[in-house]
Amino acid sequence: MLRLTELRKNTGKSMAQAARELNIPYTTYVNYEKGVREPNAEGLVQLARYYRCSVDYLLGNTDVMQFPDDNGQNRLRYAAYSELEGESDEVALEVLRFIQFMKGRGKGEEKQK
Repeated sequence: MLRLTELRKNTGKSMAQAARELNIPYTTYVNYEKGVREPNAEGLVQLARYYRCSVDYLLGNTDVMQFPDDNGQNRLRYAAYSELEGESDEVALEVLRFIQFMKGRGKGEEKQK
C-alpha cells in the first residue's frame, strides 16, 4: 500500500511489531506493505485506526492526514511534526523553544487585559 510503510516507520515500529499489534499474520502485513496483497474494507479501517489516519490518506487519495477520534484537531500538529522530519535535533529544539515562547506570549496578553 502506498503509505503503509511511511506510517509504520513514523511510529518507529517494525513490520513484526505492527502485525502483532494489529493481530494479523506477519506475512499478511508484509504483503500489504509490498503491495502483493490488499486488505479488505474491514482491514483498511483497522489499519487507519491503528495509524490514526483516514482510509483515504492510507490509500494515497489525499495528502491531508485526518485523525478520526479528535475531529481533526491534531492535523496541524502532525503537519508541523512532519516538517521536522530529517532536521537536526538543534533545529527541532529551536522549534520547541519557539512554541514555548508563543504559548507564553498568549498567557502574557491575557494577564495584561
